[in-house]
Amino acid sequence: MKKLKKLFKLIIILFILISICINILYFLYPNKYKEQVLKYANEYEIEPYLIFAIIKTESNFNNDARSHKDALGLMQIRDTTGEWLAKRLFIRDYTTLKLHDPDINIMMGSWYIKSMMTKYNDLDTALASYNAGGGNMDKWLQDERYSEDGLTIKNIPFPETKKYVEKVKINKIIYQILY
Repeated sequence: MKKLKKLFKLIIILFILISICINILYFLYPNKYKEQVLKYANEYEIEPYLIFAIIKTESNFNNDARSHKDALGLMQIRDTTGEWLAKRLFIRDYTTLKLHDPDINIMMGSWYIKSMMTKYNDLDTALASYNAGGGNMDKWLQDERYSEDGLTIKNIPFPETKKYVEKVKINKIIYQILY
């Protein structure tokens, strides 16, 4: 009988610990801005988990985030990219301040990553381009040290970008598991 009580206590403790760990994961990996993410994931036909993962990696869901390269908002869009995207997406009265608006930032970032996915047809290449810029990606794809076929990146030369791609992919898997 004592063994059964100990086993029961152990099961209860394990259940509590697992519950705490799961709650911590949900806290660390929120699905804030879910409505906007689902809206633009549907509109641009991309996985919402990818958008959540990019937001988590880029800004940790801080819509006031500003990088050392002056990228702004949830999906960390630079002012020149924002201006270019605003023209493409027919956003009226665009100013750089609108990059702090979650709806606009998620719309722009989602459209942009979708355009990178369409252009490169490869997640790693699209994410590396999102992070390092299309100009860098085009150079890398022409260099046999970084691309075997001229279409996809195999060796990312910027350590920061390589780390970024891996982090987004891990975050995407976590979002797929949690949500």
